[in-house]
Amino acid sequence: MDSVSEEAERLTEDDVTDKRYQLEDKKRKIAQEIDSATRNKRLHISITHYQETKEECRQLIEYSGNDHERKIFNDIISQESAFMATKSPLKIQEKSDELHYIIGQIRWRSPDFLRGLFDRLLNEQQKMNNQSQAKSLIDAGNFAIESRNWDRLREINYGLLDLLPRDSTDEISTKIGFGL
Repeated sequence: MDSVSEEAERLTEDDVTDKRYQLEDKKRKIAQEIDSATRNKRLHISITHYQETKEECRQLIEYSGNDHERKIFNDIISQESAFMATKSPLKIQEKSDELHYIIGQIRWRSPDFLRGLFDRLLNEQQKMNNQSQAKSLIDAGNFAIESRNWDRLREINYGLLDLLPRDSTDEISTKIGFGL
């Protein structure tokens, strides 16, 4: 790369000799080598992420998944050999995202997850845009927990998330392991 860079510096803007074309060819070959070297790493990262997500999804489905989620999961697994054979990190990531969606659906029904998210949101109250609305939702959230009304707590969590600035919402979604 250094020698190509030095050669490029020696060429003038209006140079149309074979030297310019040879240099362009060298740059193209370097780009191909870099792509080839990093493609395997991206593929490995995508496969590892997919396998980890698949296992997490499998466990959640066994514990509290519904028939619809099982069907989607099984459909993805049945397609696994086909999308893995493409060796496309994007295709594999797409399937990881589909599994992650199932994980999110299950988590948002889980009382432990809803309580944990509510506790995190309590710690973010000072950042919320409307403090009186936040206080009202927090009071309602505490009552929902006491009465074990998980559907209401889910709605309250969404309401509290809406009161946060975007960067705080992104930070929480990173901490809980998936996008909101």
